[in-house]
Amino acid sequence: MYEFLELIEPESIELFLQKIFNCLHIMVGCLFNFLNSLGIRLRKVLIN
Repeated sequence: MYEFLELIEPESIELFLQKIFNCLHIMVGCLFNFLNSLGIRLRKVLIN
């Protein structure tokens, strides 16, 4: 693992981590939106 990291320049590691972080951020945002819409539907069902 460490040998593999040594082959890559630090800049590309930073870019790689940024891409992973961005993907995770987008996925978490989508998950929260999905849960919010589910919660709103459940509330409407419970109220009616």
